[in-house]
Amino acid sequence: METSESQNKLHSRLRLWEFPDQYVIEPADGSGAPCLDISRVDASMKLIDQVSECKSLRVPKIHSISGVVGMLKLLAGSYLVVVTETERVGSFLGHPIFKITSLKVLPCDHSLKNSPEEQKKMETEFSKLLSVAEKTTGLYFSYEVNLTLSSQRLHDLGHYIVAMSRDMAPVPQKGGLEAVANFPVALAVVLISFWFATMSLKQAGSDYKHKHLFFSLLWTGICVGVAALVRANGRIFCNRPRLHKPRG
Repeated sequence: METSESQNKLHSRLRLWEFPDQYVIEPADGSGAPCLDISRVDASMKLIDQVSECKSLRVPKIHSISGVVGMLKLLAGSYLVVVTETERVGSFLGHPIFKITSLKVLPCDHSLKNSPEEQKKMETEFSKLLSVAEKTTGLYFSYEVNLTLSSQRLHDLGHYIVAMSRDMAPVPQKGGLEAVANFPVALAVVLISFWFATMSLKQAGSDYKHKHLFFSLLWTGICVGVAALVRANGRIFCNRPRLHKPRG
């Protein structure tokens, strides 16, 4: 029985079949997963169990690819963008990171035959721009981790969201003054309120005037209120997310 992890695993080796009326992307890692059939007429996609036999006299072209970027739809036709060459450039939390060094844009433009001449001309101009995109480098991806998500979302452990920056920080730097430095504005407000409360209490102790006692209680209440607000909404004041447990 396959686990959810194996079902969601990306295929690192793929085989691309170019038929006259379709593209077929077949996993080449021996997993036995279904193939992706893409129509060259309307760019519709479906899963098939295996590559069908070619009914045409033309022998299909076969390419080895490293991944599929997606479908790009222009005015009249759609284009399949695949990764043809990659280079491993590093790792993130033990997961290998690859750089895309070459792309290939495959047209699904059979529908252009019935398009107006002006639209065909514009589509040709866009196709020339896509040929430049094939040589574009600087895109990175990983087969094991989603690089488009933040570290916080990637490390959603059960019902808790833990700040990655705090988890990866050295032990001596956790807590203490580090926690104080996370909300300097809120800390300044609390300290000023505490100072006013202390001064008001001193003056109230000497002459017992009601107005000084009132101000001491007022500043003490502001101090406690700001502290409670920071505790309940730490993500507004802090530059690091707090440990959060969603409801339900």
